[in-house]
Amino acid sequence: MKTKKDIAAMLSRFTQIASYDEKLEKYYLVFSDKKRKGIYTLMLKEKQWSIHGRGLGYCDENETFLEEKELLQFLWLHRAAFRQSVLTLQETGS
Repeated sequence: MKTKKDIAAMLSRFTQIASYDEKLEKYYLVFSDKKRKGIYTLMLKEKQWSIHGRGLGYCDENETFLEEKELLQFLWLHRAAFRQSVLTLQETGS
């Protein structure tokens, strides 16, 4: 992912590559939070994007809901970890 357009293209296929939680009715993808040494979960439910972070010593109190522009900026900052997670899913076929 070399540009924000690459991230936007990946998001357009999110439901095809992400896991699905039937109970919560959300698509989700987990990737590393290298700054806080934990993980982020990116979620999509009914066209609404959200993120949640947790790790040793921290857990975000709530999901943070993001507009598409904010989401692109967030994923741009975390593009290496996001890309690695997507590639791993594609390789395993999950």
